[in-house]
Amino acid sequence: MSECVCLPTCVFFNNQMDKMPSTSKAMKNTYCQGNYSSCARHMVFIKLSKDEVPNDLFPHQQERAKEFLKNQKQS
Repeated sequence: MSECVCLPTCVFFNNQMDKMPSTSKAMKNTYCQGNYSSCARHMVFIKLSKDEVPNDLFPHQQERAKEFLKNQKQS
């Protein structure tokens, strides 16, 4: 599978995960170089835009992403 288009500029991986390289690598393998359609950050990116993705949204927080998207539609 190809790499997620968001990875080069993903705030989560390029800024917040600097001090946790092993965790970052595992998450990148799962979400960025694997099934990125299951990444919560990618879900928001696809529906809204890169700029709308919360900086503190973790890739495994799909339920939070769904709630965030639901709230955005109601606004």
